[in-house]
This record gives sequence, structure tokens and C-alpha cells, in this order.
Amino acid sequence: MKKILFLMMAIWTLGAISCKKDTTSPDCQTENMSFANDVMPIMNQSCNTSNCHDKITVAAGIRLDTFPTIRDNADKIVQAINHAAGVKPMPYPSGADKLSDCDINKIEAWVNQGKKNN
Repeated sequence: MKKILFLMMAIWTLGAISCKKDTTSPDCQTENMSFANDVMPIMNQSCNTSNCHDKITVAAGIRLDTFPTIRDNADKIVQAINHAAGVKPMPYPSGADKLSDCDINKIEAWVNQGKKNN
């Protein structure tokens, strides 16, 4: 009886450990990133909301609703969305969910591809 109970607990534990949310979509495309079609929609959905980095609130003095301001802050944005040490994590507050891996990958790819206004 003890062996069966142990086996059941082991199976349950393995099942619980293996259940996690996969935030990366298998079809996440990061080639030829477009500022207008790929990056700006992420910013509008996650950063340019009320009380954040919109043109009215300008949280932390950073406005993220135009190409020049996003381009100029791109390296800080990448650090913040990756919750890098020493950088205030975004989205804030720190208990908020990170952006999806796909959205992070898209922003990083856009930066690595030259931060083009396309």
C-alpha cells in the first residue's frame, strides 16, 4: 500500500511540475520586423495605457507613443521587459505579468535589426 501511495504521489508531483504556461507561440515571427505593424501594437497594448507611458501621464518621464521616443529608449525598454537586474521591470508594478516571450522577442528583433521606422 505504501508503494502505491508513493508511486501516486510521485506521478502527481511530476505532473504538477511539468504544468507551466508556455508563453512562446510556435509561430512567432521575428524576421523583417516592422515598427508600425509589430512593435507599435505591442507598445499601444502594454505601455501606452492610462497612467503609464502615454502622452498625458509620461510615467518616469518616458513617453512611448512615438517612433523617436521608442527608438531612443529601445535599449532601456529591452532591459525593462526582460526584468533585468537593476532596471525597473515593465510592465509595472513588479507583480504584473511580463510581456509574452513572443512580444519580447519581436521587440528585441526590431532593435537588433536596426530600430527602423518602417
